[in-house]
Amino acid sequence: MTESAEFLLLAEPVPTLTAVPVTPLDTAARILTGSWSPDSHWLAYWRFTEAEIAAETYPSGTLYFVEAQTGQLCPAPQAVVYSYSPQLPLIWQPDGKVWLQTSGGWIETMPCQADFASISPDSITQPPAYLSPTGHYQVETIAEYNEDSTMGATTTITAVNTNLITNVITWTAPPGLGELGSGGEWVTDDLFLIHETIEQGPLLVPVGQQPHAVIPNLLHQSLDNLCVQNPCNTRLVATAVSINHSSAYRLLLYGRGETSSLPPLQLYDSITGQVRTLPIFQHGGFAPTGEALILYESVRDTNSDQELYRLWLLPLNISDASAHLLLEQSIHPLPLSWSPDGLHIAFSGAGSLATFSTTDGKQENHWQIRAAFFPGPWSPDGTFLAAKGVLAGGQAEGLFIMAPRSG
Repeated sequence: MTESAEFLLLAEPVPTLTAVPVTPLDTAARILTGSWSPDSHWLAYWRFTEAEIAAETYPSGTLYFVEAQTGQLCPAPQAVVYSYSPQLPLIWQPDGKVWLQTSGGWIETMPCQADFASISPDSITQPPAYLSPTGHYQVETIAEYNEDSTMGATTTITAVNTNLITNVITWTAPPGLGELGSGGEWVTDDLFLIHETIEQGPLLVPVGQQPHAVIPNLLHQSLDNLCVQNPCNTRLVATAVSINHSSAYRLLLYGRGETSSLPPLQLYDSITGQVRTLPIFQHGGFAPTGEALILYESVRDTNSDQELYRLWLLPLNISDASAHLLLEQSIHPLPLSWSPDGLHIAFSGAGSLATFSTTDGKQENHWQIRAAFFPGPWSPDGTFLAAKGVLAGGQAEGLFIMAPRSG
């Protein structure tokens, strides 16, 4: 089923609220946000000095905690080096305590308390990498470079409780992807998606079953146009998301490569089996619930000769819904940040940050710092939004925590 292009252009950009000036809670030469405590009270972040950045390719930084309600700041009781790998130096506990990896071993403490206790290494359980949503399965992808810069990859899925290997898939990754990580993403607890392969395009892998090539099996299209040579201007990639954490899902096929050669987006719904071709070529991802999709395009403004970015919100829980044109601006709106419930989304503007409702597309909040502003993680309960700002002059970065209002 193919939809017409008109649905994307039914609305003008939503009205913009007056931007409210905000000031940072902390400033440093560089700031990198970490994670929220499970109760949404504390945010962990690292701050870096100019000297560290100048002296080291991967500076260590200093771990700090900030209390979201009061803005109270304090460093960790011992040095905790920022991790540039998936291995976590910080593990939050359900009771609000936090485990920290220091040079002397692991310790347990509470944010903004000087007391801490050493932890036996045997008691540390790092969250296993690449677990399925409920933790029943784990995926691992191992890859080696070939002479033509492609990578020969093997993806293995294992049942966590029994260590039984359920799937082994061999495939070839295109050049230029860098570290493959898991090689894809979990869609549901028993369905894994390999984003992109040279031989068959994206692959859906049901646990314990043979993989399905997305393009011929879901979209019912031929693989004849799949670009298999190297180099390749455009390759076909897929991303997918569970619908409200159920076994149903939505999948998006898109092009990766030169903008001028990108194909239209294709959206598949596992509930209806329908394929929807969207007259747009780039996207900003699904909502965590799978009930909305962000679309965007860049066009040249003939009057100013500037690049303009248009960004739409397409509700997916209504079959004939029109897309809301959220904004049109010269500043690239990505990256974006979804609230955990998928009902709100944050974007960057020209020295500003705004949140929108994914229910009706209306702007809910608008903040300004007169410099570059980038949304960070929402708190688990959706009450707070962390953000980083590159302050005027570009010589420092600021940490911000906002309390977005809804409706």
